[in-house]
Amino acid sequence: MQRHPVRYLLARYEVAFMAQQSMRGKIPPDRHPKFGGKEAKLAKMDLDQYGMDRLLTLMGQFFEQRDAWTDRAGFTYAIFHSQLGRLISAPGNSLLYSAQTERNMLAGQHAQRLIDKFGEDHGGQ
Repeated sequence: MQRHPVRYLLARYEVAFMAQQSMRGKIPPDRHPKFGGKEAKLAKMDLDQYGMDRLLTLMGQFFEQRDAWTDRAGFTYAIFHSQLGRLISAPGNSLLYSAQTERNMLAGQHAQRLIDKFGEDHGGQ
């Protein structure tokens, strides 16, 4: 079981954020999302309610979407948290990762550093 599931989830979120924003040319690749107590609390609530595997799948869908409101509001963890219900109830939602999502989330040296630090095993929650 993952020793620090909240840290792991936020590390995976950071990887997905960096990949998505870099692909859109929105930020330099060395800029990271800000995480504090608010994000950790939301992540803990989300893990308790949905489990790690489902959250990682929803995270992939969140970053793949082309939604004008989310583009304006930003791709913070709080926005992701606020969109979970919509993502889950989307028509035809199979909650499966696409191969492209997985490649995006694991791209680059930064991703490997985070995975090495927090481990590959995420507890299967």
